[in-house]
Amino acid sequence: MLKSLGFLHLAIRALRGQRRVAGFYLLASLGDSLAAALVMWLVKRYLDTVSTSGGSVTLWGAAGAACGLILGAWMFRALCACFRRIWSQKLQNAVLVSQMMLLTRHLLRQSVAFFDRQSRSEILSAVRLDVHTVYVAVECLCTLFSNLVTVVALAATAFWLSPRLFGWVIIILPVLTLPILLSGNRMLRASENQRTAGFQMMDHLMDLFAGLRLVKLFRSETQEVNRFREIAERYFEAQLRFTRHQALAHVSLEAIAGIGLVAVILLGGMEVQSGKLTWPGLLTFLITLMGIFEPARWVTSAYSTIQQNIPGSERLGELLALRPEIEDGPNARALLGQPEIIRLENVGFAYSADAPVIKDVCLEIRAGEVIGVVGPSGAGKSTLLSLLSRFYDPTEGAVYFDGVNLRDYKLATVYDHVSAVLQIPFVFNTTLRENIRYGRPDATDAEVEQAARDANLYDEIQQMPQGYDTVLGAGGQDLSVGQRQRLNIARALLKNAPILLLDEATSALDSISEARVQAALDRLMEGRTVIAVAHRLSTLRGAHRLVVMKQGRVEAIGTHAELLKSSDTYRLLCEHQAMSTEDAKPVPEAAAQPAALA
Repeated sequence: MLKSLGFLHLAIRALRGQRRVAGFYLLASLGDSLAAALVMWLVKRYLDTVSTSGGSVTLWGAAGAACGLILGAWMFRALCACFRRIWSQKLQNAVLVSQMMLLTRHLLRQSVAFFDRQSRSEILSAVRLDVHTVYVAVECLCTLFSNLVTVVALAATAFWLSPRLFGWVIIILPVLTLPILLSGNRMLRASENQRTAGFQMMDHLMDLFAGLRLVKLFRSETQEVNRFREIAERYFEAQLRFTRHQALAHVSLEAIAGIGLVAVILLGGMEVQSGKLTWPGLLTFLITLMGIFEPARWVTSAYSTIQQNIPGSERLGELLALRPEIEDGPNARALLGQPEIIRLENVGFAYSADAPVIKDVCLEIRAGEVIGVVGPSGAGKSTLLSLLSRFYDPTEGAVYFDGVNLRDYKLATVYDHVSAVLQIPFVFNTTLRENIRYGRPDATDAEVEQAARDANLYDEIQQMPQGYDTVLGAGGQDLSVGQRQRLNIARALLKNAPILLLDEATSALDSISEARVQAALDRLMEGRTVIAVAHRLSTLRGAHRLVVMKQGRVEAIGTHAELLKSSDTYRLLCEHQAMSTEDAKPVPEAAAQPAALA
């Protein structure tokens, strides 16, 4: 019961910003309920008139006038019910949109770590389904309000007709709720199981479609279909259990309602025989009672709907209560201009306490330097970039920009000073122009086109049927990997941030595409502080210094020639890639600008 009240409180909170629409809905509901009571009162007057009339009943007499009033009240009720439904839908839609915006904004404030831990299906379900529980909560609240008001109005009419019979109704009405209340916990458990199985089913489908090529190559279609059938059967079995509990509760409810109605008919007949109630009064009372039972059924039905949606509402509450792991401190300052010195001081990081990824990293990077980061897989190279961009905070030590802890800068200004080109380029499902402009939303068309030229993408865009207005499919499927990467470079060029992070930016490309992307990267790197992670050592020939990482630690720092003498790990990497000393020319120490990565 407490969870049900919490569910309704969710709706009340969501309605705070919708007072105008809620006010119109309340007025329409009150009009509907009062008109229902008025109809019963007019019916009673009509029947009294007919039963006491000595003459014939005519259309133009008192009885006819009463019928006219009944019709008028009935039509007024129908009009109020119409407006109640319209305003109820408006209210629910307004709440749904506002809650979706609230949750999306809240999720986007969360740190990268949150999205790394969560399954994609859970996040999508939160935005699409969990938010819908607020819609359902508002719908249930509206249902409860309108039907409870109707019950109260008709109950007052029934009491006016016969206080003695109404006493029996007071006994019957609470009993009607018992079947639903008793089955509430079982419905809640079934709903939670259904929700869990639903997540598993969506996760399986997303993995299945993402790995479709492997499924076909290994001819595992039958195996995957059987796995999906098992998950789907668990989902629909949980759904069936909920429906079974709900159906049994409603059967019990109808049985109790039927027994109560028969009891009122018998008692009412005795009242008429004893002269304590007229037969028009009994007939009107029975019509009123039938009018009470219907909204009472809706009230109890709303309870089962609440039980079904409680798990989603609890998850929504948990998400909205989350605080970002990475956020501004109370005295955070703005980062102004390019940092002259970036220093990592005894930096350590672990995703979990028992598995450190980076340990005791010390490194100093000067403005305008090109720093290459190399090492075997799992050495912590990409994690180092995540710490420099403050996607994560170190669990030990600190990163300093010009002597100030990176935590002490406003997060938004840090992001303003950092651009990244990653191994897997990301493309939004919108036009090519808007994809490039994402780097700077206020950029002019001329600036967008210049960025495309600098990224070696201009000529290919000109050959597209709609040029810059070409709508790219989901994930940029209409472009080659090289084109997608150059689009990301154009985006970074347009942003023009002083710090550039490159994470295997050319590793997924063939030699021709790599050459075109590398030429675009050369332009992007000019005048910037660059930290580049690469497995292909040949792409780091122009780096001022190379940082060799192994098992989360910095093993050595130096030029190519220096590392061949001092680092066994670097020497082994070079041997594996058949790279001789002559393949990498060290940058003269007096170079004013970093040489381009070849």
